[in-house]
Formats: sequence, structure tokens, C-alpha cells
Amino acid sequence: MQPQGRGDRIVIGALFVVIAIGCGLRVGSILLAGRTRQQNVSQKVPHLSWLGVINDSVHSVKVKKDRIDFFGTDQAPLASICRDGERRLRGGLTTEKLLKSDCESLERIDDGPVELHISVWDPEAIVFITAGNDRMPGVAAVDDDGNAAVDDRSELGATGSDDVVLTPNDEGYSLAMKADAERSDTVVARLSRGAMKSLEPTERASGVQIDGPGQIRIDVIASRTSDLSAKAPFPLPRPMSSRIVDLKGDDSRMSK
Repeated sequence: MQPQGRGDRIVIGALFVVIAIGCGLRVGSILLAGRTRQQNVSQKVPHLSWLGVINDSVHSVKVKKDRIDFFGTDQAPLASICRDGERRLRGGLTTEKLLKSDCESLERIDDGPVELHISVWDPEAIVFITAGNDRMPGVAAVDDDGNAAVDDRSELGATGSDDVVLTPNDEGYSLAMKADAERSDTVVARLSRGAMKSLEPTERASGVQIDGPGQIRIDVIASRTSDLSAKAPFPLPRPMSSRIVDLKGDDSRMSK
């Protein structure tokens, strides 16, 4: 073997430099992704426990786009929650004057962008139970109910199975509705009635009033703080704060 010349040593040295830079960039990107993840994990969402102050007094709510107004007897204003133009949550106990003002007039509750989800209790909503990933009722290949028939519909929901309960807010609910209406071979059955149901964007845009008795659920979900988070090589949690407010009312008044 011939000894390396000066040119060969320069080429080899340059190659090592390129490799070192590449490794450094890779490590840096991993650390940056980890820091972004940490920022998202530590991002707090505003707590809604203060709504407990009015929980025994609410008789109706009005929802309009990203605003919820709570009312007591005789439509007396109690509190408001809204999302302003910067997607920040505002709200608090309110008055007639604040009720007629825009969202920016209310006190800011948080400093970060949030999503605002609103669900109401629908006593007529169908709750389904359907087979899980194995597509078999109950535990696959097991006679769960001891009726000498393995994996029949009566085994849906058996203990230890991967069967799934679906409400209107769950992924796959529309498929269960379709299968139930068409009486298809899909393994699905009606379990009960009554569940929380999200207000559709069209309903929120036009405005809706919900009178008691009933319930309304408010979910405040922290938005991702950086575009980098979407590129991270692992799922990022999105903190959520929830509150269910009971709507009082006479038995003759039903939720709309």
C-alpha cells in the first residue's frame, strides 16, 4: 500500500468535517423537536372551574359562533365565554352592558390560542355499540354469553372485548348510523339513547338558544403553539379543559 499524499489527507479530513456537521444538525433537530414538544406539553389551558359559581342558577344559554352567554331566570345575564379575534379565551360574570358588547370587552382568561368546542345534551341521540378492531362481537372465537353460539350479536360489549361504544361526538358514529339504517351486516347494535352532541358550525353561525332542563359541555383545547410541532416525529398532546353546566328548568321546557 502506498502512503497517503497530502491531497488524500485533505479529502479525508473534509469528509470527517461533513459527517460531523451532519450529525450535529441531526442532533440539533431532535433537541429542537423535543423542546417544541415540551412547550406543547407544558402549555396550559384556562381552567373553567369558576363556572361552578353559576352552575346552580343557569336556566338557558345562547350560542353564537365563538360566544356563549349564560342566563338565569327571566333571562337575567349571568356569565359569558367567547374567543376573540386572536383565538384567545375571554369571559367572566357579565352584565346587560357587557352582554351587548363585543368579545374584546370581556376579561382575557388565557394568553394562548385555543379552540372552543360546544356540546349539548340530546336525549334522543342514539348510542351504539359495535365490534372493535377484530370485527367480532365480544372476545373473538369465544362464546362470551354461553348460548352455544360463538361470536353472535348478543356478545357485543362482553367483558374483556375490544368492542366500542359510539356517541355522536365519536369517530365512526356516522358509519354506525348508516349501518343501522341499512340493516347491513356490520356488527352494530343500539345500546341506549341520550348523549352529548356537538353543535354544528352552521348552528353556531346562525345562533341557537338552549333552554333547560339539560346540560351544555364546554371544551377548551389548546392550539399547537408552533408550526414545528406538526413536523415532530411523535404525537403531541393538546391540553384540554372541560366543564359541564346544568341547565335548570321546568319539566315542560325541553332543550332545543
